[in-house]
Amino acid sequence: MDREKRNAIGGLIGACGNQRYSRVASRAALDLICRLTDCERNRHANTYIDVFKGLGLALRRLNLSNHIMEQRGSRLRALRLLGALEEHLGENAVKEILDNTPAYANFKDWALKESHTTVRKHTLEEDSSRSALSPANLADIPPNIVAAQAIKEVLRAARDGESKEGRSSIVDKTAPQWIQATLADKEILEEGIAPPEPPSPPPMPRASTRPLPIPRMTTMPGLNPERTLEYKCHGGVTTVRLRAVIDFGVDEVMKLLLDTKRTKDWNVKHHRSQLVHSISSKLDLIHEVFKGFSSPYKYRDFALLRTWDELPNGGRVIAHRSIMTQKIPEQKDLRRAVLLPTGYLLEPLAARESSQETKDDVDPPPPEVTEITFIAQMTRESVLLVTPDLLGETTELIDSMKNINKVLTKEAREKYVKSTRSMRAPKA
Repeated sequence: MDREKRNAIGGLIGACGNQRYSRVASRAALDLICRLTDCERNRHANTYIDVFKGLGLALRRLNLSNHIMEQRGSRLRALRLLGALEEHLGENAVKEILDNTPAYANFKDWALKESHTTVRKHTLEEDSSRSALSPANLADIPPNIVAAQAIKEVLRAARDGESKEGRSSIVDKTAPQWIQATLADKEILEEGIAPPEPPSPPPMPRASTRPLPIPRMTTMPGLNPERTLEYKCHGGVTTVRLRAVIDFGVDEVMKLLLDTKRTKDWNVKHHRSQLVHSISSKLDLIHEVFKGFSSPYKYRDFALLRTWDELPNGGRVIAHRSIMTQKIPEQKDLRRAVLLPTGYLLEPLAARESSQETKDDVDPPPPEVTEITFIAQMTRESVLLVTPDLLGETTELIDSMKNINKVLTKEAREKYVKSTRSMRAPKA
């Protein structure tokens, strides 16, 4: 144990506290310490916590007060680490580590705010589908009630920020704001603070000013293709929203999304699906397994109630909600996570010509166009599945949306070729 203490002091703790040598190395060291002591991410966290508990005043070398007070420090990580230390060492130990500096007052303010947030999550006054971060128990609540509430929540999140006439530019500054995921920094994501606007792109050289071919999957007019993925955090829930326009009709897109056997054809994050039980014609239980954040060989699974319905404008809505049921028991090799009301809003748009120029006479122009809005309301555990997308480290969510279009395009082409050949075949 003494050897572990010496290694901790001379290695991570020294790097974390020595901001004069390298701020980047200092932030990275603090991040690693937070991961090592996080019971949700490290199964050996208690061992490391025991090491830190025995270090006493040597923890001052972390210089957490600098991380809290300086603009370029890792304030949120430092506060969370202090919260974990206070839980195991007590308030006086934290006060000694910070040497009763102004940083200690900052820590107490943060801890008080966190405690109020935790209490607010479990109050009964808030809407149960958003505040209760646990699966709905079908033994207590009828499935049709859970389904109706899930559809309502998906529609609310999909249309959040819109006026009755359409998308509104009026922003309610008192409500949590949507953040463009491709602009996010990890610290910004954790604190839920909107990042600054990016600088304007440099003008294109004259040699490259010719028009580029438009991809088959485009976005609504006025929406930047790189800014269709957005999120916002509130009360322990991260809501992710992704919009795109697909050159196929609502019914075709709906059929593909409901086919659990074909989910792996378009969803990059998907591992396997199973339709467990059909409750009614528009209500069933499904088991979904997805690749984990830390490794493609570690999986998270969901026990979901799935429902769908038609809308007055000819659109469709699909909603999923985590549930507790004996029909989908937990498995040892999978980590069960929770999805709050999550799903898809499909709305028909005016028909248009194919957005891809092609010389292939077997590729007919699609007759319909659908705007698809994907909504995911996730807890701090389940959001790890999409964290790389929100940080701009991967494009799996956007790629999955593009794959929907690719799969339907391939189907349409095969059907068209088959019908053309049957028409051209000589009659006996």
